[in-house]
Parts: sequence; structure tokens; C-alpha cells
Amino acid sequence: RNLPGDRQKALDIMLPLVNSDEQVASDIYCLVGRIYKDMFLDSHFIDIDSRDQGIR
Repeated sequence: RNLPGDRQKALDIMLPLVNSDEQVASDIYCLVGRIYKDMFLDSHFIDIDSRDQGIR
């Protein structure tokens, strides 16, 4: 889809999973990193917060 707000909606669902003490599938970590990477690239390399979150 890639509609406005889709990435943030996905992060709203996945970040609590990643930050929990429960075991999470490695695919979730990959998706979160990919979302942050896409946000950084779409900002034309200006959104350094997304870049930093993606490697955290």
C-alpha cells in the first residue's frame, strides 16, 4: 500500500513487541529496520532520527 501514515501504523504495532521482554521473531526486527530506512531515504537523508532508530 504505502499510503501516508501506513509506516507509523506499522511501527505503532511492532515497536511494543520489539520493546517487550517476550521473544519476537527476527522478521519483526527486520521490518522495523526497513521501515525506518525507508523513512530516512524518503526524507532525502534529512530525517536522522529515523536513521538512528533503524540502527538501534
